[in-house]
Amino acid sequence: FHMKVRLRRQRRATDFAQKLHAPVASQVPLINHHQSNRPNTVEGSRITILHGSNAGSCEALALRLAADAGEYGFTKSKIEPLGSAVGKLPTDNPVIIITASYNGEPADEASDFVAWLKTAGRDELSGVSFSVFGCG
Repeated sequence: FHMKVRLRRQRRATDFAQKLHAPVASQVPLINHHQSNRPNTVEGSRITILHGSNAGSCEALALRLAADAGEYGFTKSKIEPLGSAVGKLPTDNPVIIITASYNGEPADEASDFVAWLKTAGRDELSGVSFSVFGCG
C-alpha cells in the first residue's frame, strides 16, 4: 500500500484549519463552553496572537490557541502574521508570539518583525505584555 501526498498549488497547510476556525480568524467573540476558575482573567479580555513560520505550522498553532482562549476568559482574539505588528505592538492586551526559526534565521513571516526589533528603542516596547513560544 502506497500513498502519495502533495500540497495543492496556491494552498497552505493551514487553509483547512482556517475554515474550521473561521469565526476566530475573523475576530468574532469566542464561545466559552466551560466555566473558567482561572485567576487573573477578566471576562471579555482581548488577546493578540502573532505567528511566524514558512509552512504555516505556527499559524495553525495560533488558530488552535485562539480557539482555546475562551476557556481562560479571553473572548476576543486577534490573529495576525508577525510582520503585521512591526512598530505597533499593543499595550492594552497580552501578546503571544508563536514563531519558528530556520538555522538561526527568522521565518519568512517574521523577518520584517525581527529586523524592526533589532533597531527598536526601549520606548517602543514599553508597556507590552508578551510571551514567546519558539516552535521548533
